[in-house]
Amino acid sequence: NLLSEERVAAGFIEGPHPRNGDFEVEILTRDELVPLVSSQHPLAASLRHSLREVLAQVFLMREEGSGVGEAIRARFDRLRLRPVDTLTLGTTEAIKDVLLSGIGVSILPRMAVSTELAAGRLIILPIPKLVISRNLVWLRPRDRRPSAALSAFRLKLDEAIGGRSGGEAAARSSGSFSVKPDG
Repeated sequence: NLLSEERVAAGFIEGPHPRNGDFEVEILTRDELVPLVSSQHPLAASLRHSLREVLAQVFLMREEGSGVGEAIRARFDRLRLRPVDTLTLGTTEAIKDVLLSGIGVSILPRMAVSTELAAGRLIILPIPKLVISRNLVWLRPRDRRPSAALSAFRLKLDEAIGGRSGGEAAARSSGSFSVKPDG
C-alpha cells in the first residue's frame, strides 16, 4: 500500500481500515451512498417505487475495486438482489454525467452529488434499503512526523469539515486523496 511504502504521507479511505497500530486512524465524517436519478428521468415524476422497479432500470455502477462499487455490491448481496441491466463506469463524475443525461439509476455518495441535489438536477429516490452509511477515514503512518505542508493541509481540512467529524470538504475527492511525503 502506498502509505506503508512511504510513497504518500496520508490518505482517505471509506469503509474498513487497518487496525494494526501502524497508522493514525481517524474517522473524519460519515457519508451516505444514496439512490439517485436525474430530475428528467421517468422515475422522478413519482417517488413511490418498489425496489424491484428501480433495479429494473439501467443501473450505473462503479468498477470492481472501487469502495463505492464494493459497498453497493455487498448491499445487493445482502438483499439477494441484482439490477437487471448494469453499465459499469470508472468514475463518479462519469456516472453523474450519464445520470444527468436522464439515463439510468445509481447509488453515489451524497457528498459527491451535493451540488446537483441542491440545484434539483438529481433526485434521491426514497428507498431506505438502498441507502448505505459509511465512514470517511484519515490515515497517516504513526511512526512518521507530518511535514509542515501536511500539517497545514490537515488544519484546513479540519476547518472545512467543522473541526472533527461533520462536513463535506474532505470527501470532495472521489474516495481517495494523497499527499506525497517530503524528500
